[in-house]
Amino acid sequence: MKVAIIGAGRVGVTAAYTLIVQGVVNYLALIDQNQERARGEVLDIIHGAPLLPPTSISYGNISAAEGADLVIISAGIPRQPGESRLELAQKNAGLIRRIMEELNLLRSVPLVLVVTNPVDVMTHVAMKAAKNSRVFGLGCVMDSLRYRSLLGTMLRVSPANVDAMILGEHGDSMVPMLSVASVQGIPLQQMPGWDEEKYNQVVEQTRTGGAEVIKLKGGTYYSVALAICQVARAIERDSREILPVTSFCPDYMGLGEVTISRPALVGRQGIISYPSLRPSPEEMEQLRTSAQVIQKYIQETDNA
Repeated sequence: MKVAIIGAGRVGVTAAYTLIVQGVVNYLALIDQNQERARGEVLDIIHGAPLLPPTSISYGNISAAEGADLVIISAGIPRQPGESRLELAQKNAGLIRRIMEELNLLRSVPLVLVVTNPVDVMTHVAMKAAKNSRVFGLGCVMDSLRYRSLLGTMLRVSPANVDAMILGEHGDSMVPMLSVASVQGIPLQQMPGWDEEKYNQVVEQTRTGGAEVIKLKGGTYYSVALAICQVARAIERDSREILPVTSFCPDYMGLGEVTISRPALVGRQGIISYPSLRPSPEEMEQLRTSAQVIQKYIQETDNA
C-alpha cells in the first residue's frame, strides 16, 4: 500500500516511522512545505533500512501523493497550553482547505485520513473542500486507546483484552460508552476490581490525558501514531475493524447534520458501513451534547 503523509512534524514523522516498522506500507511519501526537513527525516529512517521491512520512502510536494491509496493529513499548528479548540480550528482551517485544493488536482482518488486538530472540525472542512476523495478523520481512535489502557490498569488486565470505545467529539465532550464496554466479552461492571469511583477517575483521565501530555512535554505523538497505524492497517489488510472514526452523518441517531466519531466498519475502501448502536439514555444525552458542541465549532469556523 502506498501512503502519503502531509506534514513532517512530530505526529507525521512518528506515524511514518510506525507505519514502516510495523510493515503496513511498502511505499511512503513524506510531504512538507519544508522539504529540507522532510528530506532529513526520510534519510534518518532510510539509514536504518537493513533492520526495517522493505519499504520505498520518498519526500516531496503534493505531487508525491499521486497514486497513493491513503493520504494522511497531519499538517497544522499544534495546540498550545491553554488554547481553546475553536482558536486552533480557525488557525488550521485555511491550511486544510489549501491542502485539499491541491489534492483535488491529483489524477488518482485516494482515501484521506484527517489527523489535524480539532479533528472533527478539520474533517468537516476537508470534506467540504474535497471533490472526489473519500474523507474521514482519526476521531476518537486515540481516545479509545487511552480509555482501554487506563481501564486495563484499573482492572489489572491486559489493555489488549479490553473492548471499549469513546464516541462523539475528540475533545472535552467525548462520550465513554460504558454500556458496550467489556473484557473478553465480560461486561466491565462484572469484572473483579470494578469500582465506580475509580472508573469515574479513568473517564476524567481519558478526557484530560492529552492536555496533560501537552503540558508536560509539548505534544502527543507516539500514541497518536499508533492510532493512525491501527486505521491504516485496517485499510491495508482489509481487516474490517470497527473503529470510532470521524465522518459526516446527515442525521445519526437524531443528532442532526454533524461530523462526529461513531462506530464504523473500516477496510480497503475506507468506511464500509456503520454498525447500529443502542446507547443508554445517559449516553444518548451525552452524544447529543457532544454533537451540539461540534456543530457550534463548525459553524463558527465556517463563518470565520
